Amino acid sequence: MDVNTLGDYPNIQKDSLGKRNNNPMNIRVSASNKWLGKVASDNDFEKFISMLFGLRAGIRLLKTYYNNGYCTISQIINRWAPYTENNTEGYISAVERGTGISRYTILTFTPEMYYPIVREMCYYESYYVPTAEEFTTAYLMV
Repeated sequence: MDVNTLGDYPNIQKDSLGKRNNNPMNIRVSASNKWLGKVASDNDFEKFISMLFGLRAGIRLLKTYYNNGYCTISQIINRWAPYTENNTEGYISAVERGTGISRYTILTFTPEMYYPIVREMCYYESYYVPTAEEFTTAYLMV
């Protein structure tokens, strides 16, 4: 099912705002979010003390989405990156292609199911590719 390998990420060395902010999924600032590991932000996106805390926040948001009925890649990305601000179809296609999971597959919130999705979202958002170990550590912090 997991189709991408580290060799499949040609822009992994590029700098990005998500990397600089330790926010690999580019979570927007929201006063209602009291993220663990959050530090003051100087832009529209959250900033964290380490990549691990930024990754944890992204997984936490995806868990909230899941608990609110966003259970497919299509539903998640349409909520995460609405078409009014993003190339949502391109984003969905990239995650679908990179994971080998159909956009319409009903997901279960398990590390095995969500690691490839989070990995592809991180790469799409900020050219960051978390390792399975980083993901698991952050997932267990949720």
